[in-house]
Amino acid sequence: LKIGHVARQYIHVPHSCDYLVTPYTKSRQLLRLEEDCGCIVNLIHPEDPRAIYCPPGYRTIEVVYDEDRGRHDLFLHRLNYIINPRRQSIRLVTTVVRQINGKEFTMKAEDANELLRCQVRPRYRDIRAIILSAGKHTTVPR
Repeated sequence: LKIGHVARQYIHVPHSCDYLVTPYTKSRQLLRLEEDCGCIVNLIHPEDPRAIYCPPGYRTIEVVYDEDRGRHDLFLHRLNYIINPRRQSIRLVTTVVRQINGKEFTMKAEDANELLRCQVRPRYRDIRAIILSAGKHTTVPR
């Protein structure tokens, strides 16, 4: 029951990780991370409007996720571990979600909290049983 996926994220990373995300050559660590998480990392120019709120000492990167293989949760954790394993040094700025109908929207903090507070999803076989039995229990007058 897929309703959409994370299409891309914008993240602020410290200047200390320039060796990872330089536009000319990507490090082997970043290439391995891109392969494992199903994404492509792009460094955004400081003059770009998407980087307007980037704090001093940081750069903005855009991470574009594959629709099927993209693992945004794993990417953030592993990128932070590569940069500084002892403390949180990256800052997630924006998450763009693409719905199944093709529309994109920016996920707000309230939306993320709602997803975290959701109840346990129903099991696949329960939903399948409901769908398969839909035509058997109808009460149509004859």
